[in-house]
Formats: sequence, structure tokens, C-alpha cells
Amino acid sequence: MKTTLASPSAASGFSLVELLMFLAIAGVIAAITIPHINTQNTAQTARDRRNAQELSSFTVAAQAAGLDLVVPGNLKATVEKVLEGGSPNTGSFRGRKFVAPKLSPEDAEAAARFLKIEANSLIYDYDGSNS
Repeated sequence: MKTTLASPSAASGFSLVELLMFLAIAGVIAAITIPHINTQNTAQTARDRRNAQELSSFTVAAQAAGLDLVVPGNLKATVEKVLEGGSPNTGSFRGRKFVAPKLSPEDAEAAARFLKIEANSLIYDYDGSNS
């Protein structure tokens, strides 16, 4: 009986099936992990956008009641003034206190990325271009 041994170079490599299995497993692992890499950043951005929407909505409601909180051309001062709140001097809401949602200074600064001042109004800007 004659036995034939494979050449040393053929015996030391991987077969096509082994390589395909490795690629399949690596693909599954990548498909599971890649979406979770940016989850924290996405959650923070969503929170900042929500806070910006609340600040913008609060400012619009305050303006409708006769309280102007917008400092023209100064977004930082406007956000600070919105967070302080205030009372209108005229109209049916005179003497009523308007209080903005409580935000930490860091949250307010992060929300300000998604706000801009246009025509003496605080506008929510989804893209955060702050123009």
C-alpha cells in the first residue's frame, strides 16, 4: 500500500472553507458592534437637540405673553436670560413668572449649538450650524 503525503506548503495553509467561515464570523461580529460604537454620542446629541427645542419653544411662548428674552446678536446672553426667566410688564400675563426648563450650564451650552437668533427670535436649528 502506497501512501502519499501532501507537500509541506499545502498542509500549512488554510482551506477555502476555513477562510470563508472566518470571514462570516468576522462579518457578524462587525455587524453587531459597529452600530453601538456611536450610541453614546448620538444620545447626547439627541438630548442637546431636545433641550434646544425646549428653549426655543419657551422663548416663543414668552414672546407671545409679552416677555422679550432675546438679546439681539448675542446667543450666549440670550440663553442665560432664557434660563433666568422673567415676568411680562404688560398684557394678560403681567406679573406671572415664566421659568425655563432647568438645565445645567453644560447642557445649556451644548443646546446652544442648535440655536440661532433670527429676526429677534430664538430659532431651533436642527443642523447646529449657528449661522
